[in-house]
Amino acid sequence: MLKFFKIKQLVVILLLVFYFSAYAQTPSACDNLDFSRGNFTNWVGHTSIYPYNTPGSNVNTSGIPYYYNTGIVPGRQTIISASVPDVYACGNVMTLPPGIPFCARLGNGGIGPWGDGVQWQRDYLSYTMAVSSSNSLLTYKYAVILQDPNKDQSGNPPHPPPIRPRFGVSIFDASGNLIDPKCGYYNVVVDSTVAGFRECILSDIQKGGGSVANPSGTVYRAWTAVGVDLRKFVGQNITIQFETWDCGLGGHFGYAYISARCDAFTLKAQTCTTNGSVLLMAPEGFSYKWFPGGETTKDINIFNANPGDTVYVELTTLTGCKTTVGTRIYPTLAIANFKANPSIVCLKDPIAFTDSSSSHYTGNNSSVPIVSWNWRFGDGSVSAVKNPTHTYTT
Repeated sequence: MLKFFKIKQLVVILLLVFYFSAYAQTPSACDNLDFSRGNFTNWVGHTSIYPYNTPGSNVNTSGIPYYYNTGIVPGRQTIISASVPDVYACGNVMTLPPGIPFCARLGNGGIGPWGDGVQWQRDYLSYTMAVSSSNSLLTYKYAVILQDPNKDQSGNPPHPPPIRPRFGVSIFDASGNLIDPKCGYYNVVVDSTVAGFRECILSDIQKGGGSVANPSGTVYRAWTAVGVDLRKFVGQNITIQFETWDCGLGGHFGYAYISARCDAFTLKAQTCTTNGSVLLMAPEGFSYKWFPGGETTKDINIFNANPGDTVYVELTTLTGCKTTVGTRIYPTLAIANFKANPSIVCLKDPIAFTDSSSSHYTGNNSSVPIVSWNWRFGDGSVSAVKNPTHTYTT
């Protein structure tokens, strides 16, 4: 029995005039900055202790202020590949940021398989990169857990800020100077009142299975993204350094999870939409104020724009550093359509699909080239060519 059917708009063609990936990074620009190799390639590790006059057994008698050893030390610099709740943050911090397969843990925490977390430890990780126009946006993410010595229940003496556990980020130029006191430096010393930090009390840590050397809880900050504008340093090298410090008296830990990436410092514009609007996406890791309009969200939709309109956004970092970035926008309408030959087709006979779609700027109807196609034939088959041929078997 001969079977045939009429091709209807069951076949779906998706036209892409613009493509944007939420986590696309040029592999050669900042190789392994995001730990995507699952190791510390291109990273430099350092381990140290507090100054020699700090009480404790691990002291230096040579007169050097503190030990500073180069090299990755498992347990103090550790690749993380599994996303699980961290018990020392009451389960409210995951060990990986959302959607990212690897990160690094810097330092160590309570008693367990990855160390006792104390003994005057200071741990560092640094990465040096050559800045170009293609990687002038540096975005780092961190989650930090610091044990609070002033909540210690064993009667330890008060700890002034200089010897409390801490976490720091520094960005240096090629001469070893901070690129900027606001844009290139972040340092937080354990304090339950610091904005953005929450407290995890000792009893909740213990309920979750955590064990600590000295009986006190923690303060923690969940994953936070910070963007850095490196456009002034194109053609130069910069170094980003992360560091964690334990308590200066040797009994309370501090550690962090870190990840980073680089991109071009631009606004992403999705101009091809079904209603002629334009979606603008700003870089991650800032607070936002858009002009015109004054919106404060990371991404905005613009309606009734004219081709060539200029939009820019003021970006403010966690530390109050400000920068701006703008773009001209060209709102575009795409109308997907096709023809099939023949339109009545026998099973197992090839059918030729011809793209008859169009795309144009809104407002002046100037034609815009279509650059890619994504055909879906309704039977699980797909194609990326402009005019495909497909054979239906059922």
